[in-house]
Amino acid sequence: HIHLSFVDNGMGFDPVLEGSRPGAGMGLRAVQEMLRAHGGELTIESALGKGTKIRTVFPIGEKHT
Repeated sequence: HIHLSFVDNGMGFDPVLEGSRPGAGMGLRAVQEMLRAHGGELTIESALGKGTKIRTVFPIGEKHT
């Protein structure tokens, strides 16, 4: 598996509200769906004023349909 982590100490956001607000982009949601389609996963930990942690796991050497 390939494991990637992205961490910042920025202003953060509420992941639940971010995906439901009007005009919200598809960025993180699209990445999450692409990873799932290939057997991977994306986890997001974030809160206002607390920064953000994004972790991905992507299998390699396995065939997924």
